[in-house]
Amino acid sequence: MTIPLTPRQADNLLYNLRTVAPHYGHPSILEFFVSLAADRMTGDRLLTVLEHLASGMDTAVALSMDLHPPIAGKAAEIGLEMISHASIRVIYYRVAAQRLVRELARMLVVSEDSARCMLSRPEGLGYKAYMSSPQWDVKRVEAIKKDGNRCRTCGRIGKLEVHHISYIRMGQERPEDLMTLCPKCHEEMDQRSGYGKGRKEARRVSR
Repeated sequence: MTIPLTPRQADNLLYNLRTVAPHYGHPSILEFFVSLAADRMTGDRLLTVLEHLASGMDTAVALSMDLHPPIAGKAAEIGLEMISHASIRVIYYRVAAQRLVRELARMLVVSEDSARCMLSRPEGLGYKAYMSSPQWDVKRVEAIKKDGNRCRTCGRIGKLEVHHISYIRMGQERPEDLMTLCPKCHEEMDQRSGYGKGRKEARRVSR
Protein backbone atom coordinates (compact mmCIF):
# COMPACT_ATOMS: atom_id res chain seq x y z
CA MET A 1 0.00 0.00 0.00
CA THR A 2 1.32 3.40 -1.03
CA ILE A 3 1.42 6.03 1.70
CA PRO A 4 1.48 9.41 -0.04
CA LEU A 5 3.55 12.35 1.11
CA THR A 6 1.39 14.95 2.88
CA PRO A 7 1.46 18.69 2.16
CA ARG A 8 3.13 19.36 5.51
CA GLN A 9 5.83 16.76 4.85
CA ALA A 10 6.49 18.27 1.41
CA ASP A 11 6.79 21.74 2.95
CA ASN A 12 9.15 20.46 5.65
CA LEU A 13 11.31 18.66 3.09
CA LEU A 14 11.73 21.79 0.97
CA TYR A 15 12.43 23.85 4.11
CA ASN A 16 15.19 21.46 5.22
CA LEU A 17 16.74 21.07 1.78
CA ARG A 18 17.43 24.80 1.54
CA THR A 19 20.24 24.34 4.05
CA VAL A 20 20.97 20.63 3.78
CA ALA A 21 21.41 20.35 -0.03
CA PRO A 22 24.42 22.73 -0.26
CA HIS A 23 26.04 21.02 2.74
CA TYR A 24 25.88 17.70 0.86
CA GLY A 25 27.39 19.17 -2.31
CA HIS A 26 24.33 20.33 -4.28
CA PRO A 27 24.13 24.09 -5.02
CA SER A 28 20.32 24.16 -5.11
CA ILE A 29 17.25 22.07 -4.36
CA LEU A 30 16.73 21.60 -8.09
CA GLU A 31 20.23 20.21 -8.58
CA PHE A 32 19.67 17.91 -5.61
CA PHE A 33 16.55 16.45 -7.24
CA VAL A 34 18.22 16.24 -10.65
CA SER A 35 20.94 14.11 -9.07
CA LEU A 36 18.34 12.11 -7.17
CA ALA A 37 16.46 11.28 -10.38
CA ALA A 38 19.56 11.07 -12.61
CA ASP A 39 17.52 13.09 -15.12
CA ARG A 40 16.86 16.85 -15.30
CA MET A 41 13.25 16.64 -16.49
CA THR A 42 12.28 14.12 -13.82
CA GLY A 43 14.11 16.05 -11.10
CA ASP A 44 12.43 19.28 -12.15
CA ARG A 45 9.03 17.55 -12.18
CA LEU A 46 9.55 16.19 -8.66
CA LEU A 47 10.40 19.68 -7.41
CA THR A 48 7.36 21.16 -9.17
CA VAL A 49 5.06 18.54 -7.64
CA LEU A 50 6.52 19.07 -4.16
CA GLU A 51 6.13 22.85 -4.43
CA HIS A 52 2.48 22.49 -5.49
CA LEU A 53 1.92 19.85 -2.83
CA ALA A 54 3.46 22.03 -0.11
CA SER A 55 1.14 24.92 -0.96
CA GLY A 56 -2.04 22.82 -1.10
CA MET A 57 -4.19 20.67 1.13
CA ASP A 58 -4.40 17.39 -0.78
CA THR A 59 -1.89 14.59 -1.29
CA ALA A 60 -2.33 14.72 -5.09
CA VAL A 61 -1.38 17.51 -7.49
CA ALA A 62 -2.99 18.12 -10.91
CA LEU A 63 -0.65 19.46 -13.62
CA SER A 64 -1.61 20.39 -17.16
CA MET A 65 -0.26 17.98 -19.77
CA ASP A 66 0.27 20.93 -22.12
CA LEU A 67 2.65 22.64 -19.68
CA HIS A 68 4.01 19.49 -18.05
CA PRO A 69 4.10 16.57 -20.53
CA PRO A 70 4.35 13.00 -19.20
CA ILE A 71 7.76 11.79 -18.05
CA ALA A 72 9.39 8.40 -17.76
CA GLY A 73 12.87 7.71 -16.41
CA LYS A 74 13.19 6.99 -12.69
CA ALA A 75 9.95 8.74 -11.71
CA ALA A 76 8.38 5.68 -10.07
CA GLU A 77 11.67 4.64 -8.46
CA ILE A 78 12.02 7.96 -6.61
CA GLY A 79 8.35 7.86 -5.57
CA LEU A 80 6.74 10.10 -8.20
CA GLU A 81 3.47 8.44 -9.23
CA MET A 82 1.32 9.57 -12.16
CA ILE A 83 -2.38 9.03 -12.84
CA SER A 84 -3.30 10.23 -16.33
CA HIS A 85 -6.65 11.84 -17.15
CA ALA A 86 -6.35 12.33 -20.90
CA SER A 87 -9.96 13.54 -21.28
CA ILE A 88 -9.22 16.73 -19.36
CA ARG A 89 -5.53 16.94 -20.32
CA VAL A 90 -4.13 16.74 -16.80
CA ILE A 91 -1.98 14.30 -14.89
CA TYR A 92 -2.46 13.81 -11.16
CA TYR A 93 0.79 13.32 -9.30
CA ARG A 94 1.45 12.03 -5.82
CA VAL A 95 4.68 11.07 -4.07
CA ALA A 96 5.13 7.71 -2.36
CA ALA A 97 6.69 8.69 0.97
CA GLN A 98 8.64 5.48 1.65
CA ARG A 99 10.22 5.34 -1.81
CA LEU A 100 11.25 8.99 -1.61
CA VAL A 101 12.75 8.46 1.85
CA ARG A 102 14.73 5.48 0.55
CA GLU A 103 16.18 7.63 -2.25
CA LEU A 104 16.90 10.50 0.14
CA ALA A 105 18.86 8.07 2.31
CA ARG A 106 20.88 6.99 -0.72
CA MET A 107 21.64 10.58 -1.75
CA LEU A 108 22.57 11.78 1.72
CA VAL A 109 24.38 8.52 2.62
CA VAL A 110 22.41 8.14 5.85
CA SER A 111 20.02 5.53 7.24
CA GLU A 112 16.38 5.62 6.19
CA ASP A 113 15.44 6.61 9.75
CA SER A 114 17.75 9.62 9.48
CA ALA A 115 16.46 10.50 6.00
CA ARG A 116 12.89 10.39 7.32
CA CYS A 117 13.83 13.27 9.63
CA MET A 118 13.92 15.46 6.51
CA LEU A 119 10.10 15.27 6.44
CA SER A 120 9.92 17.08 9.80
CA ARG A 121 11.11 20.47 11.03
CA PRO A 122 14.24 20.03 13.16
CA GLU A 123 12.61 21.61 16.21
CA GLY A 124 9.80 19.04 15.97
CA LEU A 125 12.09 16.02 16.24
CA GLY A 126 12.86 14.19 19.44
CA TYR A 127 16.40 14.43 20.84
CA LYS A 128 17.62 11.05 19.58
CA ALA A 129 16.18 11.51 16.07
CA TYR A 130 17.55 15.04 15.80
CA MET A 131 21.06 13.97 16.82
CA SER A 132 21.19 11.52 13.88
CA SER A 133 19.46 13.80 11.36
CA PRO A 134 20.99 15.55 8.33
CA GLN A 135 19.69 18.81 9.84
CA TRP A 136 21.91 18.36 12.92
CA ASP A 137 24.85 17.32 10.74
CA VAL A 138 24.71 20.76 9.10
CA LYS A 139 24.54 22.53 12.48
CA ARG A 140 27.38 20.42 13.85
CA VAL A 141 29.72 21.17 10.95
CA GLU A 142 28.88 24.89 11.07
CA ALA A 143 29.67 24.99 14.81
CA ILE A 144 33.03 23.27 14.32
CA LYS A 145 33.98 25.67 11.52
CA LYS A 146 32.95 28.66 13.65
CA ASP A 147 35.31 27.48 16.40
CA GLY A 148 38.22 27.19 13.97
CA ASN A 149 38.17 23.38 13.79
CA ARG A 150 39.58 23.05 17.31
CA CYS A 151 38.41 22.36 20.86
CA ARG A 152 37.32 25.60 22.44
CA THR A 153 38.65 24.49 25.84
CA CYS A 154 42.06 22.93 25.16
CA GLY A 155 42.69 23.84 21.52
CA ARG A 156 43.02 20.28 20.25
CA ILE A 157 42.32 19.55 16.60
CA GLY A 158 41.29 16.28 14.93
CA LYS A 159 38.40 14.35 16.41
CA LEU A 160 35.86 16.93 17.59
CA GLU A 161 32.32 16.94 19.00
CA VAL A 162 29.70 19.63 19.50
CA HIS A 163 28.25 20.38 22.92
CA HIS A 164 24.92 22.06 23.62
CA ILE A 165 25.45 24.94 26.05
CA SER A 166 21.67 25.35 26.01
CA TYR A 167 18.82 23.14 24.80
CA ILE A 168 16.23 25.96 24.80
CA ARG A 169 16.35 26.30 21.02
CA MET A 170 17.08 22.66 20.10
CA GLY A 171 16.56 22.34 16.36
CA GLN A 172 16.91 26.08 15.88
CA GLU A 173 20.19 26.59 17.72
CA ARG A 174 21.99 29.90 17.57
CA PRO A 175 25.81 29.97 17.40
CA GLU A 176 26.02 30.85 21.10
CA ASP A 177 24.07 27.67 22.00
CA LEU A 178 26.86 25.36 20.75
CA MET A 179 30.55 24.86 21.38
CA THR A 180 33.19 22.58 19.89
CA LEU A 181 35.02 20.22 22.25
CA CYS A 182 37.39 17.29 21.96
CA PRO A 183 35.96 14.03 23.38
CA LYS A 184 37.96 14.37 26.64
CA CYS A 185 36.81 17.93 27.35
CA HIS A 186 33.26 17.03 26.33
CA GLU A 187 33.15 14.16 28.80
CA GLU A 188 34.59 16.31 31.57
CA MET A 189 32.07 19.07 30.90
CA ASP A 190 29.18 16.58 30.94
CA GLN A 191 30.41 15.19 34.26
CA ARG A 192 30.66 18.67 35.82
CA SER A 193 27.27 19.81 34.54
CA GLY A 194 25.38 16.57 35.15
CA TYR A 195 24.04 16.72 31.59
CA GLY A 196 24.76 14.34 28.79
CA LYS A 197 24.78 11.28 31.01
CA GLY A 198 24.17 8.27 28.81
CA ARG A 199 23.87 10.48 25.71
CA LYS A 200 26.10 10.19 22.70
CA GLU A 201 25.52 13.72 21.55
CA ALA A 202 27.15 14.55 18.24
CA ARG A 203 29.70 11.79 18.63
CA ARG A 204 30.30 11.72 14.88
CA VAL A 205 33.83 12.94 14.27
CA SER A 206 34.46 16.17 12.39
CA ARG A 207 35.09 15.86 8.70
